[in-house]
Amino acid sequence: MALTIKEKEKLDQLDFATGGGFSDFLTSKKKLAPTGSKILFVGLGGKGCKTVASIKTEVYKRIQCPEGKQRPDNFEYLAIDTDGDTISQVVKGGGGQIGLSNAPEDMETCQLYDDTAAGKLKAPEKLPENIKTWINPLMNQELTGAGAGGIRQAGRYLLFGGTVFPRVEGQLRTKLGNLHKQIIDPAKEKLIVYIFAGISGGTGSGTIIDIPYIIRQICKNNGWNVKVCSYLFLPDTYPVSCLFPPVLSCLLYHALLQKSSCNSISDSL
Repeated sequence: MALTIKEKEKLDQLDFATGGGFSDFLTSKKKLAPTGSKILFVGLGGKGCKTVASIKTEVYKRIQCPEGKQRPDNFEYLAIDTDGDTISQVVKGGGGQIGLSNAPEDMETCQLYDDTAAGKLKAPEKLPENIKTWINPLMNQELTGAGAGGIRQAGRYLLFGGTVFPRVEGQLRTKLGNLHKQIIDPAKEKLIVYIFAGISGGTGSGTIIDIPYIIRQICKNNGWNVKVCSYLFLPDTYPVSCLFPPVLSCLLYHALLQKSSCNSISDSL
């Protein structure tokens, strides 16, 4: 007997080449109930954004979601990158990924882009003091293409050097607020933030220190208790086909050194 169109669609869902699997056939009743904790997943840079997009897909397949929604109410996602192509890719989905949402009501993506950022570096004397202390005066030459170009300072400058910061802070505050207001029993329900970033490039490596501080400051200002966990990807977690120049080892070392220094400062406070 010939298969119906609906049956063929079900079989197509088993194609692992497109990210399918047995979990696609689970009904909502068979899926796991969401945890009591309120969780925000944040991706920084290309690697971090793609990780968060994959997590959203796996959560959707395995955990119960409200009717018509692609995430549990107690889960939020935010992918932050300087490269518009990466943002478009994680929104589009495909290959078994359901994709992140850039709809205003979801705000699951945020591009660190300001078309005036490079121009402002041509007059470094006008930059705020908190930026002049660390920025390379020749940095404007590195802000000519998509993304941060693998330059840590470029990734950090694109977060602070233009009009982007209020938007990033606003999206984080909104998502953290949406999650915190769901907490009924603080003894059993926690506010948790998981941050994912590759630290051998520009955006992830350039923002991995500041974003956790921003999150903690938002929560401190509002009297919210929060647990922040960071997962940092080293070059060996990328596909074998990727070729990494020796300079990435230097970027990696410097990022880890700075992270260790900041951890020491936190421990002494």
